[in-house]
Amino acid sequence: MGISRLIPALWLFSLMLTASLCEEVSTEEEVAADEVEESTEFVIELGEDDFDSTIESHPLILVEFYAPWCGHCKSLAPEYERAAEVLAGINIPLAKVDATAHSSLGSRFGVSGYPTLKVFHDGVAYDYEGPRSATGIVQYMQNENRADWAPPPEPVLVLTTDNFTETIDNSPLILVEFYAPWCGHCKRLEPEYKKAAADLQSSDIPLAKVDATAEPELAKQFEVEGYPMLFMFREGVKYPYGGPRERQGIVKYMLEQSKPPSAEITSTKELTSILKADNPPVVLLCAEEMVESYYELANSGRESFLIFKHSSSEALCSDVGLELGTAGIIIPYFYRSKDEPWLIPIDLTEADFPSVLKAARPLVAIRTKPTIAWYSDYPILVAYLEIDTSKDGVKDFQFWRDRLLTVARQYPQLTVAMSNEKEYEKELAEMGIADRGDDVSMVMWAGPKEKYLKNEEEDFNDFIEDYLAGELKPFIRSQPKPKKDKGPVVTVVGSTFQDIVLDSSKHVLIEFYAPWCGHCKKLEPEYKDLGKKFKKNKDVVIAKFDATANDAPPDFEYTGFPTIFFVGTGNEVVLYEGERDTKTMASFIKKQLKSKKDEL
Repeated sequence: MGISRLIPALWLFSLMLTASLCEEVSTEEEVAADEVEESTEFVIELGEDDFDSTIESHPLILVEFYAPWCGHCKSLAPEYERAAEVLAGINIPLAKVDATAHSSLGSRFGVSGYPTLKVFHDGVAYDYEGPRSATGIVQYMQNENRADWAPPPEPVLVLTTDNFTETIDNSPLILVEFYAPWCGHCKRLEPEYKKAAADLQSSDIPLAKVDATAEPELAKQFEVEGYPMLFMFREGVKYPYGGPRERQGIVKYMLEQSKPPSAEITSTKELTSILKADNPPVVLLCAEEMVESYYELANSGRESFLIFKHSSSEALCSDVGLELGTAGIIIPYFYRSKDEPWLIPIDLTEADFPSVLKAARPLVAIRTKPTIAWYSDYPILVAYLEIDTSKDGVKDFQFWRDRLLTVARQYPQLTVAMSNEKEYEKELAEMGIADRGDDVSMVMWAGPKEKYLKNEEEDFNDFIEDYLAGELKPFIRSQPKPKKDKGPVVTVVGSTFQDIVLDSSKHVLIEFYAPWCGHCKKLEPEYKDLGKKFKKNKDVVIAKFDATANDAPPDFEYTGFPTIFFVGTGNEVVLYEGERDTKTMASFIKKQLKSKKDEL
């Protein structure tokens, strides 16, 4: 765009803006945002039917994704309309999409908030990073219309088999996303991930991505089980990513991860503070400098509740019973019984994080949300009670810990823990256990979803012995069985799961959903049509299962909603990972049926 075209456009805009402002000053009644939105003479309204054709017909176009109820969108509306009027004179159209009415378009372009603006250059979408005023929009789009405009450099590195190893080996810290192009969660993450990558460039913390469908060997090497899956790498060593999935959260998390994993203790006062009874265990290195093995250990433990400290003071280390060149785990009293050691030496030449985490776990620990990593070894016997370590409640606390210590020593095959019933109120409610006052509720967890409840009348030891002998029935959380269920999609609850889903005479496609899940609601009409398609097939059942209110067998592992499984007549469970439309799901079922028929 030449300067000769730019000046008249800005002059015209200036006159219009002045006239508009004068009109506003002389008018006492404020124009309602809803009314402004209705009188959009210059802003093009787009939907699914005409979106692609409109975008393709314009080399440059700005599109606003809005919601009718959004206050920010209403505030933007008059500014957007004024900018559209000016830019229409130089053939730069402005358009808008009601993302609540055309949700597929919002999902397609990763819209997660309103208003979201996208600039399209020859059909390719770029984030609009300009002001939200009429003047600012005009100037921004004029700049986008320059003859020498070039796409901004991609801040996210694209990794393939060819450059993966070299890139991660030479990066002190890098975050890598494994994604699939069709994955809805990946599409929502994409704009946040891209912005975070741009923000972190000045800190030399790269963000990268791998198309797992195009690089199956890399996905297999790093055990990618779902999308998106994120890992951190420190000079080639993989670490889990436990941070947020939005721009600011990713940036904050990665900046924190770039700091040293262990802090130095330099004073007796600081050491005394660490040793307080209610602090979590501390992994302490006593050495003149942080050794490589300890650094790797501390990096592995960043996501845990353990604290990593180091000290080069011989006197300080001597106070806790460690010599320079050694390391140990200090376990405050709250996390151990009085006859358990408070210092556990560790050999850094052999130790890895799982072994250190396990060594730090006492015979009977307090199972809390932060310490949940201690409880991956099943079966786990949990006593739910009111935990009070103050002067008034410590006696009762000690009584139950001593009793559970006896159980832990008698049954070494069990992991034994105590949980505060107030912290786990929701977990207890899901098992139908109400507040029992001073009484203790006992639950045996055989796995993440398989549990056995002790009856109030049942003897403590009999309960354990009956469980070990396989004589107890697991607790199954279940909604009431539907009285009428003749729809094309069968509703399954916990108590009917065995009879319907694991019926060896049927092929079953079952959706695990959550009532509040937007993706589940979006899937609902497609899934209902699928049910209609197979309604007359007596060998196929299309079912749904509210996984937030019912328990399923442990073979059905899921981490998000919706998750869809196919269960054949041999009760083998297959995770469905295809597109979530009627045609693709129907094709998948037919393929499974043909496979079973060929086997016979």
